[in-house]
Amino acid sequence: MFFDTTKTDCSELKPYIDIPVSTDFQKYARFLTDAQELIIDQVTGENLYNTLLSKYQGNEAMSTLEQKLIEKIKAALATVADRLRLPHTVTRKDEIGLLVPHTDKHKPASKEAINLTLSTAAKEAEKRINKLFELLETEAAKEDPTELVKSWVNSPTYSLNHSYLVHSAVEFTRHYSPLQNSRSAYRAFLDDMAFVEQHYIESSLGTATYQTLKAQFATNGLDEANKKLLELCRPVICCFTVAEALPMQGFGVIDGNGNPTFPMFSLSENKGAALNEKTLNRLVAAARKRGDIFLSTLQKYLKETEPTPEPNTGKSFDDTDYNSLIAI
Repeated sequence: MFFDTTKTDCSELKPYIDIPVSTDFQKYARFLTDAQELIIDQVTGENLYNTLLSKYQGNEAMSTLEQKLIEKIKAALATVADRLRLPHTVTRKDEIGLLVPHTDKHKPASKEAINLTLSTAAKEAEKRINKLFELLETEAAKEDPTELVKSWVNSPTYSLNHSYLVHSAVEFTRHYSPLQNSRSAYRAFLDDMAFVEQHYIESSLGTATYQTLKAQFATNGLDEANKKLLELCRPVICCFTVAEALPMQGFGVIDGNGNPTFPMFSLSENKGAALNEKTLNRLVAAARKRGDIFLSTLQKYLKETEPTPEPNTGKSFDDTDYNSLIAI
């Protein structure tokens, strides 16, 4: 753990979350353990996390990058743990069942206040997670990344996925801004994105052109024609992915304002404040309408750049056949 579990107060958590220092640290301990598992599984991977933890606990000399990574991991751990703990502060279990604690002076929070607090905490956690991702992605993009970063690139948690034409949350956000660079929301869309690539992009480009585009993109070897083609395909993919995904998982991914709700936290308690059918239909229709516009632009480009067929010479058979007909 990157926090001193022997402490009795929350002085180490205070720089990252709004909490009284006097709060008993043990109230956060198990949620920090849960947060650690989530961060390892979805962000850092085991090797990077455990390597940094070993150095941190052993007070070993660390590079500037390692120190930055640890600071961002600690911020992510604290904010995720805070979000995971919050629902447990609203109620408590007693021998007679589930209770809502309150006194004559302190009334229980309203449902709206609870939902707002949960949502705000989730956004803060997602922001900290994205900051950690951004640092890792920046380091991975360098000409000669460190071995530690290379281990992350080769792990299942690597956040850039070149098997998709829209390979990152940042790229998706460029074409659909409500995603707000959310890596967890982007990951929730991957299956729908694969469906859209197959049924919208491949069917428009043709299998051969589509496979060439995918192969060049995966190896960072796009020629000029395919660079243009990729730029036309991406907004089509993003808009139709949103249109396809929302009816299936809208409550877990997008809120009533069309913004991501950070599905890694499974915000089931926010469903009442999330998408109603009218809002869902509006968001789907808007995404599909924009997708149709971009798809039309793509198809127009494909038609204009289609190779010109060989001119017809007027002969539908060779001279031998023609002469034989004359003879008849």
